[in-house]
Amino acid sequence: MFLAGIVLQATASGFPIVTTGSVLAGLGAAAYMPTAYSSGLLSDQANRARSLAVIANGATAALVVGAPLAIRVGQLWEWRPSLWILAALAIAAIIPLRVLPPIIAPPAPQGRWKILADARVLSLIGVTAVVMTPEFLAVTYLPTILHASGSLVPIALLAFGGGGLVGTTVVPLLVNWRGARFAVLVGACGVTAFTALLAVTSATQIGAVATMFAVGVSGALTVVPQHHRLIALVPAAAAPVAIGLNGSALYVGGAMGAAIGGAVLAAFGAGGLLPATAGIGLLSIVLCLVARPEARVLAAGGAHDGDAPGRR
Repeated sequence: MFLAGIVLQATASGFPIVTTGSVLAGLGAAAYMPTAYSSGLLSDQANRARSLAVIANGATAALVVGAPLAIRVGQLWEWRPSLWILAALAIAAIIPLRVLPPIIAPPAPQGRWKILADARVLSLIGVTAVVMTPEFLAVTYLPTILHASGSLVPIALLAFGGGGLVGTTVVPLLVNWRGARFAVLVGACGVTAFTALLAVTSATQIGAVATMFAVGVSGALTVVPQHHRLIALVPAAAAPVAIGLNGSALYVGGAMGAAIGGAVLAAFGAGGLLPATAGIGLLSIVLCLVARPEARVLAAGGAHDGDAPGRR
């Protein structure tokens, strides 16, 4: 589905067809990621954060290479060649699928979709969407924020992706040390602080690149812990659904960041982007502090809180 969407965009003759292809590719990507993250169910509690981080590192590594490469190719040869490169990579990913071992999904009893009415699950999914919004806003409008074009933008995105690799690598240690909720809060605070800092550091190339690296590290601290918390909250049979919903929340955060950024840019100009990012970031911090569905599980004598082994 992703490959079909990319080919449709690359061969499109007008914007409506490009948009349709983008939606199709997005559906394919959205179907894949929750399936990949669901393999984290095969790990025990002590190793689950590390397993989820390994999966997340695959996506982060793709961001490190893919986004700067696509932008640079587009700058040099226009946008269609970058899409054909994506198509070739999609074919390369399809070829080895048949040799991978199957992952046996948990049984699907009646009622697995009842988690859609679970306020604890919905609160975490809402936190994910809001936490991701300022990061995506900054990345989507990075050329405008940096007042730059040419090589600086792909280099800054490369730094952002590199920071994501570092953050995804260290987040299991943070989860096992202080808990998943603490890791999300640290990430939200970091994204808020460092995107706001761009107002100062964007004056120099080194400052902009270093700050985007820090934004990448901080943003990566939020994805794995949220999956970790959801797996701890719901029955095993419903965990893939919960992870899928959380993956959808990531895309919702990206869409909200792009939409809010566009509205701010139209209403207030480029100078309004970073204040908007900081404002949404502060809201995400408040939500991280307020949303504690694990506490309800503990109060009811339920399972662990999704934090470090032995922690409550």
